[in-house]
Amino acid sequence: MKQYAFSDSEFMSTREKALVLKAWVRFLKNGLRLEDFTDRLYQHLHLHCSFIAHYNRAGFYATYFENGEDTTRFLSQFDKRGDCLSIEYGASWWLHGDNEDVNAAMIEEASAYIPTLMDQASGKAKEADLAEAQRLAAKHGRFASFPAPTSPVVFRLRRLQPGKSGKALPAPLPGGVRY
Repeated sequence: MKQYAFSDSEFMSTREKALVLKAWVRFLKNGLRLEDFTDRLYQHLHLHCSFIAHYNRAGFYATYFENGEDTTRFLSQFDKRGDCLSIEYGASWWLHGDNEDVNAAMIEEASAYIPTLMDQASGKAKEADLAEAQRLAAKHGRFASFPAPTSPVVFRLRRLQPGKSGKALPAPLPGGVRY
């Protein structure tokens, strides 16, 4: 971890900022484990990084780190390859003001971990999606039949039929009606 020159602010001392950054790096380095998600880190995230509290530390962790898609979204706020906008509010005010020094350091330190963590989170999301697909296939049958679409737009998208000239024509609507 690099050394940063933090300054005291109204609600955080230089020492507190350094401790938050240390907790942040440990959390990222150890793969976003619950046991590394300290109260100090949680308090900083919801008080100074534009996240809502989600009731408590456990609720915050469940919201962002139990589902791969949510983890990817969370990490995007700290990914310097992007805009670093708040995922809760869509703004960058968390990067300005009294705590911009520690928040910028969090982004900088995260850059070493985010690509790998995002890949892991994407893999976790894919596994969850495939498990859900298997669950639904088992529930509804492997090749469940779906009702025929009734919208003319859907019929246009379904398939094209060849015409006399060899060019494709839209499939007819119910009752043989053409477009």
